[in-house]
Parts: sequence; structure tokens; C-alpha cells
Amino acid sequence: MDNVVPDINTTVLGRRLRDARLQRGMRPEEVAYKAGCSLRTVTGLEAGEHHGQLATVARIVTVLQISLDWLLWGAEGSAPAPAPVRAPLPYHPPRLV
Repeated sequence: MDNVVPDINTTVLGRRLRDARLQRGMRPEEVAYKAGCSLRTVTGLEAGEHHGQLATVARIVTVLQISLDWLLWGAEGSAPAPAPVRAPLPYHPPRLV
């Protein structure tokens, strides 16, 4: 039996993350802040430089309100939903001490 999981294409994953973020009108800094990760993690994922840790990616897809299946594999029927029409949440970057 050939139950081989295909490699994750980090370029496609990055493009999907960026498209979902832009569709929601969010900045990379806002995604990083809300997902509890670094800006470098978000920009690195979007650039296709790495695939990130599963826990971090799971927090990011939650923030972006997208399906992990769609992000990783482009699964039909799980594409990102249209961004809700609402006022944007205020963004308060963390203070450097």
C-alpha cells in the first residue's frame, strides 16, 4: 500500500496564507500578534521559506478563519470563506520594554 503523504509545497502554502490575510484586510503584524507568534514567522511562512510548526500554523489559520485542509492541500469545499463585513478590530502592537 502506498499511503504516502505528499510533501508540503511551502510556496503554495505561503501564497494561500498571504491571500487569506489580504482578503481579511489584515497586516502581517496583526496576524502575528493575534496568533501569538513572531512577525518573522508569519512573513517567513508567506514567503515560502519554511512550513512552520503545526501548533503555530494552527493558531494562524484560526486567526485567518481558514481551513487547515485548504491551506495544506487545497481541499475542495474548504476554501477561505469571504471576509465578514464588520469594522476591523483595533490593533495594538506589543510594547517593547
